[in-house]
Amino acid sequence: MIICWLAVSFIITNTNILNYGILMQSVINLKGLIIGCLIFYTASRVQSASFHQSIAENIQSIMDPLVATNNYAGNVVVLQNDSILFQQSYGNSDEGHQLENNRNTKFMLASASMIFTSAAIMKLVDERRMSLADKVDNFFPEFKNGDRITVHHMLAQRSGIPAWDAGWAVENLNRDKPHTTSQLMEYFEGDDLVFEPGSNYAHGRSEYILLAAIVEQVSGLPFGDYLEQAIFKPLGMHSSGHISNLMSASDIPNLANGYTEKGFTDVEPAPAIHWSVKTGHASIYSTVDDLARFAQAVLNRKLLSRQAWEQTLTDYGSHAGYGWFLNAHNNHTRYQVNGRSPGFASYFGIYPDDDLVVIMLSNRYVSLPYFVGPELAAAALGDSFEVLNLSIDNIPKELAKKYTGHYSMGANFYRPHGTVKIRYRNGRLYSGAYPLIPVMGENGDVIAFIHRHYWSRLEFGEDSRGGTILHFDDHRGTKQGFVNEWKWVILSAMLALGATYAIWKWKFQHRNKKANS
Repeated sequence: MIICWLAVSFIITNTNILNYGILMQSVINLKGLIIGCLIFYTASRVQSASFHQSIAENIQSIMDPLVATNNYAGNVVVLQNDSILFQQSYGNSDEGHQLENNRNTKFMLASASMIFTSAAIMKLVDERRMSLADKVDNFFPEFKNGDRITVHHMLAQRSGIPAWDAGWAVENLNRDKPHTTSQLMEYFEGDDLVFEPGSNYAHGRSEYILLAAIVEQVSGLPFGDYLEQAIFKPLGMHSSGHISNLMSASDIPNLANGYTEKGFTDVEPAPAIHWSVKTGHASIYSTVDDLARFAQAVLNRKLLSRQAWEQTLTDYGSHAGYGWFLNAHNNHTRYQVNGRSPGFASYFGIYPDDDLVVIMLSNRYVSLPYFVGPELAAAALGDSFEVLNLSIDNIPKELAKKYTGHYSMGANFYRPHGTVKIRYRNGRLYSGAYPLIPVMGENGDVIAFIHRHYWSRLEFGEDSRGGTILHFDDHRGTKQGFVNEWKWVILSAMLALGATYAIWKWKFQHRNKKANS
């Protein structure tokens, strides 16, 4: 259209209006040019609308099987150049009252909350109220090894502080009780470091609790109040906030209830927790629209200084920045964060070179958004993507027999050198206690399985000697032989016999004690 208007301007400015013949010919040329430009403009608009419609249809095709099998409920939005390519709400925010999710529904962000703790710290750094080089003992002199850990170490998750709940029995953590930041720090402030600060990466979460406490100390405000004042309000994020020890989830209007998977297709309420136990690393609720506003702040380097954003979005090792992960996707630069906490899961991806934003917020305790979010981005960018053909049918016992057993995994598995147990029950395969959903190929064959809880992909095959192997995401495991399988049976039997003997012995001693008294 710009070229068209330049051409029109050229004709007008270079026409001799005193020569009638030339003037009339110019009018004819101008009329034809304007009609041509209008036709071109209309066609381009139609083509653009058709292209956007194609993207929306592709994204919907990815989502359909996930929703149909009751594995996804929540909100999805995909934006490019600040325009919506796709937006849809799925499932219920409240299963008991059959209240549907809608665009205004709020969701807990789980670990995606960390980007706001990071932004809060960087805001204080911008204001020169603190420094990235400050050490923990500047703020908390009694914190063990606080003289060795900097704010930078904690933001980059390279502090060496152990996971806050690592050394405690679950019943002693009081996850369903309100906690202040100081009460949370009591769980780990005296622990030894698991590695030298700066030498490694670990998603322990404790450092982000500590960062929230530092925000409170430096700002003089409760953590949630500072986020509201410094981040949410300036960006117009009026549906976002932090659940503190002074409130509960029921105080937040339009906050979805969280659910976890039950069996093969059902769901049930997720385990109850008080979200203040996740202060700093998983305590934020928000909406897709509010996250879209934050994405624009990231893309346009608003709210924080340009230097602060560059420091935030630098890879300090293991693709980790300050709360964000910086790993390319299909050769596209990407800032990404995801989360998963009881009842909720999230994915927030920003593709700065493509001005693309993908947001998935779910009230299902299933890691689906982490795997599906990139597929939605691929569809929007014109890259190849996968539509899962999920089946809810039973699988033949003969096929299951090939796959059942114990698989020894490698050193880089989620549990290093762990064992994956595949079993068959009532027509279904299970990995431990969790169902495996069959993925069907074009010929109607089972080509893979999806772990319903973690949404990992499991594929079975054969090695060069005919043994069965398991690909669990990017990890390979080897099926244990007959002897190793019997070790599990014998061990289980010995444990059962030992427990039976202990009970019998206790009863015998108790009976003799009563007889002698």
